[in-house]
Amino acid sequence: MAKIKVVTDSSVQLTPEEIDKYGITVVPLTITINGQTYTDGVDISREEFVKKMDASKELPKTSQPSIGVFEKVFKDLTDDGSQVVGIFLAHSLSGTIEAARQAADLIGKSKEVTLIDSGLTDRAEAYQVLAAAKD
Repeated sequence: MAKIKVVTDSSVQLTPEEIDKYGITVVPLTITINGQTYTDGVDISREEFVKKMDASKELPKTSQPSIGVFEKVFKDLTDDGSQVVGIFLAHSLSGTIEAARQAADLIGKSKEVTLIDSGLTDRAEAYQVLAAAKD
């Protein structure tokens, strides 16, 4: 029986312990604050993000991960025959799930990758991701 792996985006508010405990893959969004671009969770922490956001005159902007990033993630996660469940932030807030869908189609992994629009973000999205990862 194939293993099921869970993937989500960095708008989800999971703790590092939850990510490690359940083996969740988090694909980072890109954040732009005051003209400076960061990869969420890679070169800017949540604490740094909040400080920079508070000091900024404009609201930060986010960008969905590229199709190429999702292609690599899906290939890596399915190479061993595993299935993937991707739960992403609300389509009404971001094109992240659409980029993931296009990537799965492009690499021919549509049958191995199931994508779910959480309809939410932040910790509300995290509850769905944790429920999937625990099963």
